[in-house]
Amino acid sequence: MEDEIRLLMRTIHYHEGNQEILKGVDFELRKGEIHALVGEHRCGKSTLMHLLVGEKRLQKGEILFNGRRIQPQDPSDAYRLGIAMVHQTPQVIPSLNAVENIFATRLPPFWSGLPQYYRYIRETRRLLALLGKEFDVLIPLKLLPATDQQAVDIARALSYDPDILILDEISNRQTPEELERLFAILKDMTSKGKSIIYVTPHIDEIFSIADRVTVLKNGYRQSTEDVHQISSLRLFRLAYSLISEIEPDESAISHPLISSRLYSEHFLRELPVGIILLNETHSVYYLNPAAESILDLPAHDVSGRPIHTVITPEQCPHATALLSAVYHGKKRKWRGVPFGKALYSEVHIYPLREGDELVGTVIMIEDRSLDHHIKEYLSSTERRIATAEVAAEVAHEINNPLGIISAYIEVLKLQDLSPEISRKLEKIQNEITRIQNFVSSLGRLADASRMEWGTVDLVEMVKDVLLLFQHLFQEKRITVYTDLPETPVKIEGDAGRLKQLLINLVLNSVEALLHGGWIRIRLERKEGKIVLSVSDNGHGIPKEIQDRIFRPFFSTKAGKQSTGLGLAICEHIAKLHGGEIGFTSTPGEITTFTVTFPARPVLSPPGKVGYHRPDE
Repeated sequence: MEDEIRLLMRTIHYHEGNQEILKGVDFELRKGEIHALVGEHRCGKSTLMHLLVGEKRLQKGEILFNGRRIQPQDPSDAYRLGIAMVHQTPQVIPSLNAVENIFATRLPPFWSGLPQYYRYIRETRRLLALLGKEFDVLIPLKLLPATDQQAVDIARALSYDPDILILDEISNRQTPEELERLFAILKDMTSKGKSIIYVTPHIDEIFSIADRVTVLKNGYRQSTEDVHQISSLRLFRLAYSLISEIEPDESAISHPLISSRLYSEHFLRELPVGIILLNETHSVYYLNPAAESILDLPAHDVSGRPIHTVITPEQCPHATALLSAVYHGKKRKWRGVPFGKALYSEVHIYPLREGDELVGTVIMIEDRSLDHHIKEYLSSTERRIATAEVAAEVAHEINNPLGIISAYIEVLKLQDLSPEISRKLEKIQNEITRIQNFVSSLGRLADASRMEWGTVDLVEMVKDVLLLFQHLFQEKRITVYTDLPETPVKIEGDAGRLKQLLINLVLNSVEALLHGGWIRIRLERKEGKIVLSVSDNGHGIPKEIQDRIFRPFFSTKAGKQSTGLGLAICEHIAKLHGGEIGFTSTPGEITTFTVTFPARPVLSPPGKVGYHRPDE
């Protein structure tokens, strides 16, 4: 068994000032294995590796390499021993090219060793090709993206052909394809007897690549386990404080929320909200796919970069204030700001502290563009239709007396009148005709926004509207129930206005619910009619205003965007289609709006669809 041990670190202690970081840690690495090292932030993972490569001085304990005691004084000592490390942040010199960075201390003088220099160029290209990279190896690294700079850092470690290769939390700057290629290289190395220490916070990577895993916690070695003999949940419980505090009841442990949502790396990846995690130096530690989409930047290009190089005034007009909050550890919130591709977003800054010390920052970006667009659309549509309806009402009310006056003039003209009186009556009638033509143009405004009259499937319409509100339902944690026929329910009508009717009713229900609650939409054929109902368990409609809610411009909402026309428009659209709208409401319990359409087709002659009074 001892022949299989490549590295043994015994009773390792390390402190900085009064803070004890490592408290008697033991670590063992076998030949030909990939050994993962996992634990919470600041648990001592990186410190243990820095001691191994001589970047920190061992204070207490011993390190045995191939059975021989060692104590590297610096990274050069470690390289000579056959130990190489790739750090969280690429350790490259930006002004040098790839060849100079990889073989920095091994290059001959340029002119005297030109043939040998070409050999190093070829070797650089070979190493980078293993990592799937192909670029000009003679240009300064500062001209290359971050992912290429990291490839140079990894290639430098590989160039030493080390017996032990340490990879310290590098996957955040790798694309899935790059990570898969790197894993293949690691597997090939272990097949040749090399050993890998893979430091990572990502549990899923451990099960993809590692043979064994050691958990560090609060400066102690918590456990060392064979990966194939431990479950991901068990590993979570060992590694992270929050889950380890859960009582080990099997039913609780197996709860899907714990195992697959709360503690899985997939949680952040699947969030529809952009998340940027910064470390204590305000550099990007993690970027989820939603944030990548909003910023239009791949995670591997921004990982490790200072946040001020990622969030710029071009990305966000409030960049200066936002960065100030980050650097000063302030909790802040902005609403309605452009951010990257999001034209209307909500941005939150959450500093993370351990005691008085700032250890990181969470930047949350929620793209509210769709919600804003919907509200703007609804508000503008209500105003547009309201203007049209008012114009039609005005036209009708003015035309009535004008028609009566015009009729009296015709009667007067039948009498024997003087030429002077006849000329005056003719002039009056011409002016009345002019006014009637003008008023008629106002009436035509009511038809300006109409869509084509045709067949509408109400089942599909309900599904479309629910899809439109899906994000809002999720945000307010509203449960939506539907009771829809399996077959199409079709009526003749204006698809745009029918959809507007349902949007207004659903929006009313959403606004009646503070957080949580339910909305139920039902569509059924009943007694020769088609009935569409929208119910909710929101605050309801007080009895004292129930007789006024369909009046134009009546509203109980204080918001500036509320026109008080939503339900009035619903009533008008229902009547336009030969239907009726009504409601029942028990305040604090259930409110239901019901729209009843005739089952028979409502056919209107071409060009005659538009505003009309119910009594006409």
